[in-house]
Amino acid sequence: MSGMPSFDAVIRRLFGQPGWTSKAMLGGALCFVPVVNLLAFGYLMEYAFRVRSTRDLDLPEWSDLGWGDLFLRGLFFAVIFLGTFALPMLVGWLLSRLLELLTFGLLGYMSYFPLGLLGFVAPALFLASLHLYVREGMFADAWNLRELLRLAVGGARALIIPSLAFWGLMALAWPVYGFAFFLGAWVMIAYSTALFVSLDPERMPSF
Repeated sequence: MSGMPSFDAVIRRLFGQPGWTSKAMLGGALCFVPVVNLLAFGYLMEYAFRVRSTRDLDLPEWSDLGWGDLFLRGLFFAVIFLGTFALPMLVGWLLSRLLELLTFGLLGYMSYFPLGLLGFVAPALFLASLHLYVREGMFADAWNLRELLRLAVGGARALIIPSLAFWGLMALAWPVYGFAFFLGAWVMIAYSTALFVSLDPERMPSF
């Protein structure tokens, strides 16, 4: 891909690969179980590392991965997710509740504008932080605020549609949220890796 990657092209490549269904279904099923879901998170983290280094968008075979390694990678994934996705969303919710209280509810749904705004900011922050970690394999890089903001701001516009797709999937498939989260995260990781590579000054060869 030259320049900004096409979200549609990434989607077609992901869902056009053979055997993705069973791999994704296992990951989605694991997401429903607390603690065990770290294995699914670790699988997504491993996928992020592989996409970054090999440019191969195919999901790896679960049997090729060690459960202990997946669990450890899952812990790193969870910490990054909590710090750059869950925390901003919590801040957005608290700001919205405060605005609702201060305006005595007169703004209606408009009082939840901060939460809606952070709904687009949080995915960009999380994906940028994840990319910084997998770029060199240094966990401290995930918290490099200057680089994180550079990538998140640079990719914010391109991530609007993917973020809408992620939240739409989560809303429509909430009863099976584990599958929705795994599929949404898989797509977002694949697309954002291609996107952030295109934004890196000294990027590796494009996809």
